Amino acid sequence: MPALTRFSVDLITWSFVDRFHIDRMMADPPKLQLSVVEFIRFADPVKFCSWLLRMPIQPTLQTVAFHWVMAEDAQMVGKFLAELGPGLRSLRIGCRLDKDPEMAYSLNKHIDLSHNVEMHSLHLVIADLQDYLMPWVPAILSQVKHVPLRRLTLEVWLHNGLQLVSDVWDEIVALLDNEWVDTMHEVVIMHRGDLCMKYTNAWWAWRIPSLVGRRILRVQDRSPFLK
Repeated sequence: MPALTRFSVDLITWSFVDRFHIDRMMADPPKLQLSVVEFIRFADPVKFCSWLLRMPIQPTLQTVAFHWVMAEDAQMVGKFLAELGPGLRSLRIGCRLDKDPEMAYSLNKHIDLSHNVEMHSLHLVIADLQDYLMPWVPAILSQVKHVPLRRLTLEVWLHNGLQLVSDVWDEIVALLDNEWVDTMHEVVIMHRGDLCMKYTNAWWAWRIPSLVGRRILRVQDRSPFLK
């Protein structure tokens, strides 16, 4: 177990016996030299982050991914990221707040990336493009204005270009226009929607023309339906 360097969990469910064993394991955590921690779908980050925080955070842990942060996970996820501090170099985080829309406006009370001052790569998973579910995105970006980001990835489910026409996107674009001008090497749009790439490229070029002018915008087709 101490030789473990990558920790990844996905689709976790617990039986009564499972909970007994995991509680015993968490009571006496090993000392790990982790370099990557990844929580995918329904991965119970509250329980596992609590477990990881029981052991000394090693400087080797520089890459973390939370694919789906639910409202009830936010406080523990924020605590874990704050504990990583300057050691965190790469973060992927996505929020599913449709069951608690108010959290979209208050997520920054629980998750604060301003302590992760050496982060160079940030990947935001934006599955819900409804205006009322998106305020967490500019809030998170505003927290890292002073961080020397080199790469920003926006993973977006775009079905209609008009989804990019909103006050929230105006905030996001203003940040991209004015921050990280000297450090940002690449802004990647990871397209997962059903809008064809011809129109996807056109809409993103219209939405963020400054990045096109700086030649740092990359749009990648990650939709399984369109090639």
